[in-house]
Amino acid sequence: MTRDRRSLPTVAGAVALLLVAGFVARALMGSSAVLAQAGDARLTQAEAQSLLAALPAATRKQLAEQPQALADAMRREVQWRALVETARRSPQAAEPAVRERMRQAADLELVQAHLDAMSAVADDYPPQELVVATYEANRERFRAAPRYRLSQIFVAGRPDDADAARRARELAQEARLAKADFADLAREHSRHAESAARGGEVGWVSEPMLRPEFRETVTAMAVGAISDPVPVADGWHILKLTERQAARDLSLDEARADIVSALRAQEQRRRRAEYVERLTAAMPVRLDELMLGTLQVPIE
Repeated sequence: MTRDRRSLPTVAGAVALLLVAGFVARALMGSSAVLAQAGDARLTQAEAQSLLAALPAATRKQLAEQPQALADAMRREVQWRALVETARRSPQAAEPAVRERMRQAADLELVQAHLDAMSAVADDYPPQELVVATYEANRERFRAAPRYRLSQIFVAGRPDDADAARRARELAQEARLAKADFADLAREHSRHAESAARGGEVGWVSEPMLRPEFRETVTAMAVGAISDPVPVADGWHILKLTERQAARDLSLDEARADIVSALRAQEQRRRRAEYVERLTAAMPVRLDELMLGTLQVPIE
């Protein structure tokens, strides 16, 4: 399963000078502070903020509500950067065929950037009337999926690890005891560091975002219930459902960001197609048919 996160650290103490010093220090280091690192690859706080800002509104909302998903996304990003750095230092980076593909990829990025610029949509698009009309015509599409507030205890182990499976069953039984505190058990026993530090708290997870292995279990749970260990490839999850929200219709204000994003993307696609059509019409292709006949296409 799977942070909007980071509440900035507060400065302890009531002395105004210390407060000011704390804020200044964070302002100076914030952009270059390393959020995640894997090998020599680093992801700074500023880079992470830029990545988040480029995501669709719906994705940003999900990450804001799911701290663990945000953590996983940042982890994947820095792992990808580490892989790229490794590849750049490899012998394959000097191979002519590889360098040609890299050139083509760079050309593609340049063309995409040019097309994005030429098809840019005005900041005030779409007009309010179009947003309202789109909402009214598609009300059935604007529904919030059921959401579940979950906590977990993760027991690591291979599927054939009998001892780990037994520990997971014992922890699930212990967690169900009247005197048991699930948060304390998670802090002590869970092998998922991020959620364990929060007493097992995963946060709100919408039904479509549930891991397939969890969906049947979670959707059938009553609030306050604790599941049997749910097996996954690398261990077992003991889940606790602390709160749930049923599916519901979204208000116009709630759906507005998604509607605006969709309408802007649609308008940009229209503008892009129109620009490409004008460009190709202005630069007709002249092909030498005789020379074409001399080309030899390799079969193998």
